[in-house]
Amino acid sequence: LVFDNFEHLLAAAPSVADVAAGTAGVKLLVTSRVRLHLAAEHLYPISPLATPAGGEDVDLLLRCESVALFETRAQAVRPDFAVTAANAGAVADVCRALDGLPLAIELAASHVDALPPAAMRRRLDHRLKLLVGGARDAPERQRTLRATIDWSYELLSSEERGIFRRLSVFAGGCSLAAAEAVCAEDPAGAGDVLDLLSRLVDKSLLVADATAEEAHFHLLESVRQYARERLLDSGEAEATFRRHRDWYLALVERAKPDFFRGPEPTEWLAVFDREDDNLRAALEWSATEAGGGPAGLRLAAGLWRYWEIRGALDEGRQWLERTLAATDGEVSSLRANAFTGAGILAHVQGDYPAAIAFHEESLAQHRQLANPHSIEYAIHNLANVASEQGDYERARALYEEGVEMANSIGDTRGSAIGMISLADVISRQGDPVAARAIFDQSVAAFKEFGDRWGTAYALDNAGLAESRSGDLGTARGLHEGALAISRELGDERGAARAILHLADVASAEGDTARARALHLECLRMRQALGDMPGVAVSMEKIAWLEMADAPEDAARLLGSAERLRERIHTPLPTAARADYDRSVRALAGRLGEASFEAARLEGHAMDPRVVVAAVLADRFAAADAGAPREASPLP
Repeated sequence: LVFDNFEHLLAAAPSVADVAAGTAGVKLLVTSRVRLHLAAEHLYPISPLATPAGGEDVDLLLRCESVALFETRAQAVRPDFAVTAANAGAVADVCRALDGLPLAIELAASHVDALPPAAMRRRLDHRLKLLVGGARDAPERQRTLRATIDWSYELLSSEERGIFRRLSVFAGGCSLAAAEAVCAEDPAGAGDVLDLLSRLVDKSLLVADATAEEAHFHLLESVRQYARERLLDSGEAEATFRRHRDWYLALVERAKPDFFRGPEPTEWLAVFDREDDNLRAALEWSATEAGGGPAGLRLAAGLWRYWEIRGALDEGRQWLERTLAATDGEVSSLRANAFTGAGILAHVQGDYPAAIAFHEESLAQHRQLANPHSIEYAIHNLANVASEQGDYERARALYEEGVEMANSIGDTRGSAIGMISLADVISRQGDPVAARAIFDQSVAAFKEFGDRWGTAYALDNAGLAESRSGDLGTARGLHEGALAISRELGDERGAARAILHLADVASAEGDTARARALHLECLRMRQALGDMPGVAVSMEKIAWLEMADAPEDAARLLGSAERLRERIHTPLPTAARADYDRSVRALAGRLGEASFEAARLEGHAMDPRVVVAAVLADRFAAADAGAPREASPLP
């Protein structure tokens, strides 16, 4: 026996059980948006259609269920329609945006006679208005996407409807703890949230991720837009959006201390990666809420280090500048720290005038607030910009001022960090003996107060100075010491930095095979970390190694690294530009200008993943024996 659309007859479910139990040889197949909750029930969830993972290869896309359905239904209204190289990307985006829902895809495809896929893609932010016009002989509830979701919504109890509406404030889903904090109308009702979530999962309106260590729930985007409309009509939207913002503000402020002490907080990075859309939504709401400027500034000031680590430099600067503008005229530690964040992001982007302006404003506010620790930090940041610009005289004067201030207030850690930077500048000025003495002081200071991360950082920088002076053996030992400590601490970024520097030493010693193996290891680590500026550096380093034996591959790598830098808005530092240009001229001379430019442009047009996988696979066969060939994700 087949019972179709049983969700509107749930009161009769016991009768289904009676038939199954009391009649020999009878099997029942029941389709329902709601679980029947019978003892003999076996669930067979029907998932949405598969959606394209990425890429625009037409043959591959047409093997994807959702794309094939789109083409078939589009041809019903426009017989000459086909998925082609010209429209494949837009069709794939539409299918992904519609979460592979067959009805949604059919309704979208029915509009191709008037709306090309690219135009359709742009209108999906308001999809409930677009996805209408189903067949007249279809049931009323299947003629528009809104009517289909209405059908399910009307089956909910008032409590289920309330939590369904409030879940729409989450972008990309939420944890159980977040749902309890945001979706309960009052704290006393938080304990009921799990039961209500489970009921929504049973009714196929909410998706639960059963594979994650922590419970995680999300609405399909089309369902979320419907729920958002219901929330906005309910009169409870403002309070729900505020609870959402406050939950994520508390999360950011809980994580903030860990982002500013030693190794990067990998657990918090994973949390923020998962919550990225929710953090952005909290910022957006603060920007539009009357009086939301201070909360938005607290969010942005707590997130800039995360944005720096993940290479989201443009977005981070935009949020910092926007929230600073919303609190213009105020003097506070919060604003001064936000200026610091904006200055550091601008520095990484190579926008030195903006970086200087932000750091000078930070310094001015901290001086006004008479906070010596923060004044010292602001001076150090200004010195960093001067050093990167190659203005070593100014950098040295500022570092000396910062170290002197740190010593005067008893900030031993700040003094030790300042000495690392000061010694580096002195080394660049050509005085290795003086630099070595200051590095030794810094290492001794970190060891004295048991700061292992600081010790590794000092050793690694001391190794760079020794390389600069030509003592490669000492440099290698210092980098190996830094690597050992970083691995002991689980500091993957610190380990990757030390490995990069060990590869440079191997290259300077003429051990090309070891240099290649180390650069490949560093590249993989940086891909896994999501360190996109670091990935670009590694690709450039590998290009110089390939210049002698495979100059065309080297040019392709440089072109692909250029593309990556452009996409993350992170140009080469000024201080590195001269060496880079010199190497490029040598490579162009080896290949010939025309061949070099052709290969560079070819690499620039290629996805960085393809370059890493294709260009490097054969070259690193020995170093890479037995390792998987596929590249880690790149933007």
